[in-house]
Amino acid sequence: MSRKVIIAPGQSIWDIAIQEGGSIEYVQELLLQNSEKLPNLDADLVAGDFLLVSADPVDKEVKAEFDALYSNLGVKPAKAAQRVA
Repeated sequence: MSRKVIIAPGQSIWDIAIQEGGSIEYVQELLLQNSEKLPNLDADLVAGDFLLVSADPVDKEVKAEFDALYSNLGVKPAKAAQRVA
C-alpha cells in the first residue's frame, strides 16, 4: 500500500530517498512510484507537493536513525542552501 510523503522546502529526490529509504538506492523506488512527477533525476520537486512511497526501506537501520533524529529535532534532509548573513 502506498503512502504520501510531503516534500519539504529545498528537498531533492536524493533527500527523500535518504529520508524514506535510508539510502540513495531508494531513488529507483521513487522514480517508479512517481513517474509522472519524476520523469528523470533532474525533475524539480515542489515544496508542499507529495510523492508516493510503498517499498520497505533499503536500509532499515539508517532509516530508523534518521527517523529518531528528525522527530527529536523537527528537521528533514534538504540539499538547498541559503546564505546566512
